[in-house]
Amino acid sequence: MFDLQDRVVPPRIADIGFTVPLPSDWIWHALPEEDLNFDNPAFLVPLAVVVAPHAMLIWTAAARPGYEEGTLSDWARYLLEQHGLSPRSFGEAWLGALPAIVGEAEQPSDFGPMTVRYVFAEDGGRLINVTLSAPASLASAIEPVWRATLASFALAAPKGPTVRVWPVVEAGDSAVVQYNEYVEPEANTEQAPEARDESPAWWRAAQALEAAGHLEEAELAIRAAVPHLGGLIQIAELYRLRMLRLREAGDAAGAREAHRRAVNWAGFYAASATSGGEGTALSAERDAFIAALGPE
Repeated sequence: MFDLQDRVVPPRIADIGFTVPLPSDWIWHALPEEDLNFDNPAFLVPLAVVVAPHAMLIWTAAARPGYEEGTLSDWARYLLEQHGLSPRSFGEAWLGALPAIVGEAEQPSDFGPMTVRYVFAEDGGRLINVTLSAPASLASAIEPVWRATLASFALAAPKGPTVRVWPVVEAGDSAVVQYNEYVEPEANTEQAPEARDESPAWWRAAQALEAAGHLEEAELAIRAAVPHLGGLIQIAELYRLRMLRLREAGDAAGAREAHRRAVNWAGFYAASATSGGEGTALSAERDAFIAALGPE
């Protein structure tokens, strides 16, 4: 559907040049000269604005210096709020070789609701933000463009990440994720001894958080316990189970949202492959997972 071609974007600030695959017929807009008002902590410098020729499909890249304090997830939440975006999903994946915060938000417009896919990454003190916006009705159709961005975005002069993705607290000799509004799982006094759940403690904690509606905290719990690609597909599994539970309870809307999140996390899992062979294997695993999900 899309003829994706690698496009080279020269540096505009802070030596942030990059290569990214984008549809060959999308139009690159000239960028206005702007005062670099970094005294405004919400200010981002546009690096590229690319739009489809016949639809409201908009790909953007922007950047600013990182902040003196906080983590990548803190910065992402702040900028989303400052730019009027309420995230529907918010988790960790990759932007090329960079650990990143990735998710979706909805934004009203004169053309109806827009689905905004976003990613934030940090490299050498430089905060990078990429978005892909589309009318909600077209959001699924352009998912291949977004997956290509996440999988193949490459900085021309990478320096390496310098901040954590998530907040941590020190606990003795170890560091753990600082959860927000952590809900301690309640003991089930009616459970028979032979029915005891033997799954790992982190998985039980994540399920308890999910059941209480603390979805972002549940994702954090899994990513802290499984800090590699397997954590992404484990989050997808969490939402698969949520979908089944809500569907059985008669919550059709909640089940559809859980289905969407499961598909997204499975997609992040496949898009995070670091080689062609791994990408083929993870894509096959993703496809099998989504097929097993069934329709919404």
